[in-house]
Amino acid sequence: MPPLSFLCRMRFLSADNIFTAIGPPLKQGIVILNEDGTIADVLTKQQYSQQDSNREKVEHFKGWLCPGFINSHCHLELSYLKGTINEKTGMSGFISQLLQHRFPFNEEVMQQSYIDAEQEMLRNGIVAVGDISNFHHTLNIKKKGRLYYHTFVELTGLDPYEAGNIIDKGNLLKEKFKDVPQGNSSLSPHAPYSVSPRLFTLLKDSCYVDDEPVTIHMQESAEEMQFMYNKTGALADLFTKLKFDFSGLPLFEERPIKIVLPQLPNCNRVQLVHNTYTEKNEITWANTIIKNLYWCLCPNANIYIENKLPDIPSIIAANAVITLGTDSLASNHSLNLMDEMKVIQKHFPEIKIDTMLSWATINGAKFLGIEKQYGSLEKGKQPGIINIDPEMLVTRVL
Repeated sequence: MPPLSFLCRMRFLSADNIFTAIGPPLKQGIVILNEDGTIADVLTKQQYSQQDSNREKVEHFKGWLCPGFINSHCHLELSYLKGTINEKTGMSGFISQLLQHRFPFNEEVMQQSYIDAEQEMLRNGIVAVGDISNFHHTLNIKKKGRLYYHTFVELTGLDPYEAGNIIDKGNLLKEKFKDVPQGNSSLSPHAPYSVSPRLFTLLKDSCYVDDEPVTIHMQESAEEMQFMYNKTGALADLFTKLKFDFSGLPLFEERPIKIVLPQLPNCNRVQLVHNTYTEKNEITWANTIIKNLYWCLCPNANIYIENKLPDIPSIIAANAVITLGTDSLASNHSLNLMDEMKVIQKHFPEIKIDTMLSWATINGAKFLGIEKQYGSLEKGKQPGIINIDPEMLVTRVL
């Protein structure tokens, strides 16, 4: 038995349910923490009762204790646009407003918005973020090391002759984010409608070499589907108005997911984000193409932009590995994964809370490659611990 002086520095946490992410919930289990927040042990109520009951007073919480959340898809750099973009305008309306408000913008205001957004994520129990970046603007906040960030440097370009330059610029930005003390970075394509086949090829070669995770927005809106089939519709009209050259985009004879997935590195961890218009048969097919495929849900952003949710029951039925994201404050009212779970439960009440907690914890950690520290309550890990009370409110415990 450890010395009494050491035990006094430990914490003994219990709750109605302990969600470990590696097994069924433990009713009134005990999580024992070292002084630095490392998990010393996770015990059932029975296992703990068989030990010396005079060790320490147990801190009991109502509701759930679970690992810190993993926000698998976020655009931190858009935080300064909170409240500026109208809801339910479709993808063309969203992009139009985004471009209208995005630049120029006050640098001080932008940086403060990143501080506020990160603080919001911390309050809401988020410990790690898969963050999309097109620029270096979020580098300073990430260097503070308060959250783990995997920065996905987003690549966009339809001119095949520019593909090499786009990769080179992306690699330079990726290296800047390598300086983040708690984090990593990799290259990722934006979406099927904004990346040339040549750029997909170069990106695939690059990701294969480094075994890096890849994320891509997939079949998010009806307008983009029409645009990729025949280059018409609201999105084509917007791009024409903005004088964007989309001649490098080939006409898609099949659904975008069928065209794009074979162009992604099939041995890497790949995350498809949004999936609002993805169909049941495509889900089953996709899981046979990519070995380590993850399906990221951002339901509040889907409603904010398209007023439509993906077919979540079909994704579950296909035994797909699901993650959760918040998207950005340009397309959401909060950076809170519990808000995402609440809207899922509202529309699909048959989905249980512990199922969604797996999406928000261990699945996200595995996608980002950080499951040795985050995502589950296991001995030796330091995943952060949060309390979800009976009213579905989150309190950060450690």
